[in-house]
Amino acid sequence: MGKNRIAIVNFDNGDWEAIYVNGKLEYEGHSIPTHVLLNIMIKYEAFDDTYDSYWIQDADERDVLLPENLEDIPKEWLE
Repeated sequence: MGKNRIAIVNFDNGDWEAIYVNGKLEYEGHSIPTHVLLNIMIKYEAFDDTYDSYWIQDADERDVLLPENLEDIPKEWLE
């Protein structure tokens, strides 16, 4: 267990969230339902400290979709 890294990315206006697993977009939407998060954690056997959380700064000024790769989000956007 714990081989996979999960990252949760949130817009600071609370309007959009995404889950990346090992840097790849797995799910995005206005919210992340509990069952979706649990299914991803089960699928990727991520049950220890293998998760990060980020907030997109100035979300109202960024009218963009999130990229497929976490590393493609500009670092200055993340808190």
